[in-house]
Amino acid sequence: MQAFFQCIHLCSQLFNIRIPAHPITFEPRKQRCCFMSGQVSEWDDNQLFREFQHGDTAAYGEIYRRFSAVLYQHACRMLDNDADAQDVVQEVFANLWTKGASLQINGSLGAYLYISTRNRVLNLISSQRSYQHHLDSLRQFISETDTSTIEHLPEKELISCIETRQIPRYSYRRFFLF
Repeated sequence: MQAFFQCIHLCSQLFNIRIPAHPITFEPRKQRCCFMSGQVSEWDDNQLFREFQHGDTAAYGEIYRRFSAVLYQHACRMLDNDADAQDVVQEVFANLWTKGASLQINGSLGAYLYISTRNRVLNLISSQRSYQHHLDSLRQFISETDTSTIEHLPEKELISCIETRQIPRYSYRRFFLF
């Protein structure tokens, strides 16, 4: 450490920079993580969340340990699909990780995570229903498409009609698919 201050002193003389006579001392940063001492598991949920917001990753690990199984069960009951339930819980905890420092939770952490899980499940169900609706309407459109004119045309006429584009585009595509 002494060599460091000598180097600083020489550089200050070389570049004509004034440095205070007493060296600046840095106190070691207080350890916020109490995981090693076993105290994290004894904290209440709000204290854990505050510590996580201050950068304590052990507190985040404890939050995950406390709530992931309960949230997974809740998502499974709503979805009846294990893979989707796992995805939802992972998204909730990923969101907590990315936005945790800026989150303002009114009430308990457990209630926030429970509601976040429920909302993500409802969004997933809504998007699945929308997807299913689009699939059903596509099936209906395909079944209602009139192909009677194509089926009765001789092959040479059909080819000439296609070449001159007298048949709608979707009809001749369907003809060539069969």
